[in-house]
Amino acid sequence: MQRDKYQENSRRSRSFGKLVPFLVFLAIAFLIAREEIPAVGDAWERMVAPDKWLAKQACQNAAIERSEHKEFSRLLKPGKANKTTDGTYIDRLVVGEMGRAGDEVSVEYTCYVDSEGKLVKLNRIEDSK
Repeated sequence: MQRDKYQENSRRSRSFGKLVPFLVFLAIAFLIAREEIPAVGDAWERMVAPDKWLAKQACQNAAIERSEHKEFSRLLKPGKANKTTDGTYIDRLVVGEMGRAGDEVSVEYTCYVDSEGKLVKLNRIEDSK
């Protein structure tokens, strides 16, 4: 009877031991995907930090609206959200837009968003390449 319990416990620990490397692999794969795949990082931030996500969305939408040719603009880098006393500061937001010669020009933006998610100030930084 005792031997059966011991064998059952050792079987459980062996099966758990086989599962640990797989779980570590999944965790590392998720961390890489969060950094390299924009949709994964966006979904993660929406779940974990919805206030920062909303601030970034407001800033991204305003940056694309301010582009010279907004119909040919796209988001290259989503930016980094930093909490402030009364809202959020977003920096390193890069938008690709059509330049005068028809080529793509990268333009960096920074912005301030208040605690309610409203855009306070949008700054366009030229020549961000």
